[in-house]
Parts: sequence; C-alpha cells; structure tokens
Amino acid sequence: PRDASIIRGVILLMGLSMAMEFPFKACSGIIGAYVRYDLLSYGHAAILLINAGATIVFIQNGYGVLTLATIGFVCTQLSNIYYFLISRYLFKEIKFGKQFLKKEKVGELWNYSIWVFLNTTADHLRGRIGTIIIGIVLSAELVTHYFVGARLAEYLVILIFRATNIVTPIFTKYHAANCYDEIRDKLLFLTKINSVLALFGGGLIIVLGKALIWRWMGEDYLDAYPVLILLTIASIFEITCNPVNSVLYAIAKHKLLGLALMGEGLGIIVLSVGLVSTMGIKGIAIGTVVPMLVCRLVVVPILACQALNLALWRYFSCILSSWVFSISYFGLVYELSIQWMQTPQYTI
Repeated sequence: PRDASIIRGVILLMGLSMAMEFPFKACSGIIGAYVRYDLLSYGHAAILLINAGATIVFIQNGYGVLTLATIGFVCTQLSNIYYFLISRYLFKEIKFGKQFLKKEKVGELWNYSIWVFLNTTADHLRGRIGTIIIGIVLSAELVTHYFVGARLAEYLVILIFRATNIVTPIFTKYHAANCYDEIRDKLLFLTKINSVLALFGGGLIIVLGKALIWRWMGEDYLDAYPVLILLTIASIFEITCNPVNSVLYAIAKHKLLGLALMGEGLGIIVLSVGLVSTMGIKGIAIGTVVPMLVCRLVVVPILACQALNLALWRYFSCILSSWVFSISYFGLVYELSIQWMQTPQYTI
C-alpha cells in the first residue's frame, strides 16, 4: 500500500507512452515493408544506449522507480520521432490528411487487425499469466524467483526473433504474385535456420543458466533454474516453428493462428492453476510448457501446411534433420570441450 502512489504514476506514464506510440506504429510498418530492418536496428541500439545511460546516472544519484518510468517515456518519444523521420526518408511521397480516410477501408483493416491484436495480446498474456497466478496463490516474493528464469528464456526468443522474424513482407510479396512454391521453399529454409539457432542458443542457456543465476541473483534464487530449463525448452520449439506464423500473417490466414493461440492461453491458465498449489513455480512452468508444445509444434504447423498445400512430412522432416545435425554437432563439441577446456572455477 505504501507504494500505491508510485505505482499509479508509473502506470500513468506507461499508459500515456503507449497511447502516443500507437500512431507511429504505421511508420514502423513502412520501414518493415521496405525491409530496412537495419535502420530499425540502428534506432533500437541508440535508444537502448540512451535508456541504459540515463538509468545508470539517475539510479546512482538516488532516484527511484518513477524516474525509470519517466526515462522510458522520454526514450519512447525519441523512438517515435526516429521512426517518423526514417519513414519519410524511405517513402518520400507520404502525406497525412483527412482526405485519405476512406470508410470502406475500415472494415477491411478491422477484419485483419483485430486478429493481429488478439494474437499479440495472447502472446503477451502467455508470458505474464504465470506471474499473476503466482502472486495470487503463492507470494509476491516468488514472482521474482519465477521471473528470473522466465526472463532469461524470453531473452533467447527476443534475440533470435530480432535476427529472423523479418520475412513477413517477403512472404507477402510472394503471396501477391501467387508464387506459393517460393513461399514453401523459403518457409523450409527459414525453419532450418531457426532450428539451428534455437538449439544452439537454448543449449547455451541450459548449460550456463545455473551458474549465471547464482552469480547474478545469488544462491537463494537457484529455484529459478528448473523454471529456466522448462521455459527454454518451450522457447526452442517456439523459435523453430515461428516462420509458419509469418506465413499465416502474410497470406491473411492469421485468424487460424489466433484461434490456436487462444486455445494455448486457456490451456496455460487451466494447467497452471491446477499445478501451482502442489508444485509451486515449477508447476507454473510446466503449465506453460505443455500447451505451448502442443500449439506451436503440432496445431499451428498443421494449419499452416494445410493453408500452403505443403506436405506435413516435408515440414517435420526438415525440423528433424536440422535437430539431429545440430544435437550431434553440439554434443560432439561439448564432449571435446569438457575434456580439453575444463574450467573448474565456474563449477557450483
């Protein structure tokens, strides 16, 4: 209760920041349509450095959470201005005015964007519903323990998605030209890339995660390591199968994805609530992993393959061959490294 006024201020700033960001999302979309993710990356890097630098300076001088929210608000507005300037640079013909508002387009945009909204909401809730249940059923302290493991697994997804989740405009181009052979070929190629990156990144997190948590948060937080392992396994499957999401968006079949994600979210809530009282934060992780595996590895790929007229055996054999190769290669490297490059000072 003593922090209620601070939390209200943070919510107000974050809500205002989000509201002001909405109109500029179109500018970000223009940059993506030109496949100039390099320019987006420059902006992200610059804003991140500004945010981190300001955070360090103000926190070291005794400022608190409300100041962090203010820094985030200012950095978001800098990001908005950057997106606007870059979109004007790429698309010099852009104009703004009431005369461009066409009522007949509202229904078309609504039918597409409502499912984008639901899909995005389902993704965000999936990553947060566990902490809500823990806070209600267990304690606020255990929310932090769970979030330590969950956040590290989430970093893996964010990192790889920044590198590979950029192909929706390309799939859209092939869809508009009715080049479905190209879509199928590129889908299988990207799935192979994501499979290798997911196993490599996920394997590193599983191997080094315990030592990282111990050195970062201390021995009292080692109960976050099982959570990290479970959620990292789920992240590996999510990353591997993510290109099918881009395809479904590109061919305007993302309603199917939305229905699958809502089913996944419902399954997460039911399982998590059922397991949290007996298994604690590990039960929340299991309740998150199982519906994700069913949805991301089975349901969504089947829907995408049906929409593309792609044989399921081709899709799953692509994943299996990549996994077999990657596991064999990384397993060999691991065995050689523990024999020749032992570092006992990192052993817990």
